[in-house]
Amino acid sequence: MQSVVVTLERPISQFVDRRSRERHTSPQQAVMELVSLGFDSLLRERYDSYRRGEISFGRLAQDLGITTWELSHLLEERGWPVYNLPMAASPVSQAVFQETPTDYIVEEPRAVTE
Repeated sequence: MQSVVVTLERPISQFVDRRSRERHTSPQQAVMELVSLGFDSLLRERYDSYRRGEISFGRLAQDLGITTWELSHLLEERGWPVYNLPMAASPVSQAVFQETPTDYIVEEPRAVTE
């Protein structure tokens, strides 16, 4: 865990004071909670952009300040898909995700005639 010193603007400092009194915690705990909520909000927002195909996996990791390996683990811990493939709409596309192919068609190479 990293320790950081910050100066809070008045409305935020008032909120932190009230929150820490209500929950019987230290102001540091209240700030840690706010930072965590902010990170979660940013993660959800950027993850949605990734799932829509607007940003890459690498860009998502970069925006969060973590490596792609760390991002993979973070998403897996939350039970979120790591891939951004669109959800299949057609029965053929759905079959690709739901079934393992057992039959393969192999064609012999054909001679090119002009």
